[in-house]
Formats: sequence, structure tokens, C-alpha cells
Amino acid sequence: MKLFYTILLVLFCCTIKAQTFIVLNAVTKEPVPFATVLARHNQEPVSQDYCNQDGSVKISVSNYDVLEISCIGFMDKTIKKADVGAEVLLQPNAFELDEVVITGSANVVAVGYADKKMFDSGGTAAGFTDAVYITNTTGNATYVKSFLFRILKSKFRFAYRLHFYKSTVGGHHPGDEVTPANIIGFVEKGAKGLAELDLAAYNIKFPEEGLYVGVEGLGACDANGKIMETKETKGAFIAYEAFDCAAPVYCHQPDFFIKKGWINENERLARYYNERGLKAPKGAFVVPSFGLKVYR
Repeated sequence: MKLFYTILLVLFCCTIKAQTFIVLNAVTKEPVPFATVLARHNQEPVSQDYCNQDGSVKISVSNYDVLEISCIGFMDKTIKKADVGAEVLLQPNAFELDEVVITGSANVVAVGYADKKMFDSGGTAAGFTDAVYITNTTGNATYVKSFLFRILKSKFRFAYRLHFYKSTVGGHHPGDEVTPANIIGFVEKGAKGLAELDLAAYNIKFPEEGLYVGVEGLGACDANGKIMETKETKGAFIAYEAFDCAAPVYCHQPDFFIKKGWINENERLARYYNERGLKAPKGAFVVPSFGLKVYR
């Protein structure tokens, strides 16, 4: 009898730990790929999970009070633990893409840093975001055609989400997000070199002053977009080229446990050396080689 109850207890714990549901678009009932699910206990974050490409997600903890579910292009939703069911519906934000007519003769130019000579490497893992400010050197406001970055050889297929932010007034940090949709890209296993993600369908405005472009790591995944949680994939990340640059244009957002918001990496390093009266060594300041193709 004791063995029987022990088995029941183990099965119960496993059921709690493996709690799953699917996140759907409340209007179309289609899956919402790679939505973010944040679990809180006594208002403090205890875990963060990403949905798979098919909208399904397994909550990695049981000690939570509420779940906060969010995704670009949808209204955030908070659900009490007792109300979590088999499906969660996210209401899409009311958003209309600008009507943009691009003629066949429109010129396309590259802006940013994708052509810079590699000096070092950088990368972002699941739950972290790197953002780089890209100045508009065309002279006019325009629209984005594609995102560019130079990746190092990838050990796994890795999913990432693209973000666009205005710059803060008088500061060197990303401000209001202006990403029009949930833009997902994949770095394929073994891929290396210049990668390009087509963005023409999103009609993303590239203002006269420029934008911050961010890459959020979602995790290693299989061919169907299912996040792989294995010993081998633990700590997996996208690795990309970085170039020698001291300009305060590179910001990093730590994971959800660290409540510091954006950190301007080159400003942080400059402050570190200045406070100690030290000269920064060669190569101390780098910036990820992110770039854009835009219309002119």
C-alpha cells in the first residue's frame, strides 16, 4: 500500500511539472508561435518559458500564482493558476500596416554594421536580447527590406525574435517598441556567414534618425519549431560576429530575473575603466555586426 501511494505521488508531481497548454489567436484560433509565458509567485518571477512554434508550452515550475502571457502583436494576458486550462486565447492588437508601394526600380542600400571586419564574437541565449542602434545614413525616412547579421557556425537550429525600438530621448537605450508583428527567424544548424531575414512584407518604418534593432534568443529547436530541452541544448545560443567599436550603440537586456532593464555595454565598460583610472585595453569595446537593407 505504501508503494502504491508513493507511485501516485510521483505521478501527481510529474503531472504538475509537465502542465501544458496551447496559446491561440483569439480571432483566428491559429497558434501563436513562441509567445512568452512568465510565471510569478508572490509577485516575483520564478520562471520564463517560450511556446513552441505550434503554440504549445510546458510550464517548467509548479510553485506559481499567476501566468503572464505575452507576444508582440497581441494584448498581454494574466491568468490565475486555478484558471489555466487547455487553451489560452490572446487578443490581437488593432494594427494596420501602412500601404507602401515599392517600384521595381527602387534602390536598396545597406546600413549598419553587417559589412564590418570581425574583431570578436557575441551571442544571445534564450531569454536574452541584444540591441544595436543603426543610424539612417540615407538622408530620408524610408522602409526596411531585410535584417542582416553575420553568424558563426551554429551547433543547433536556433529560433530568434526580431525587435525594433525608437531611441530614448537624450539617452543611449532602446525606447518604445515599434515592431509591427511577431517576427521569428531561424539560424539553421551548421549555418555560417551572412544571414538575411526578409522583412519587406511588414512595412517597417526606418525613421530619419535611425532605430535600435534587437535579437531576442528563443532557444534551440527542431525542424518543427519545438524548443529542445536536453542536456546538449542547455545554454545554447546564437553566436555572431562583432566588430571593434567604442560608440555607445550596443545594449543588452538580461533575463527576466535581473530587473535592470537595458544595459548599454560600451557605456558600462567606459564607466568601469574611468572610475578606476584605467586605460581600456585594445578590443575592450565591441558591437554586434547587425545591419539592415532599406529602400532609397
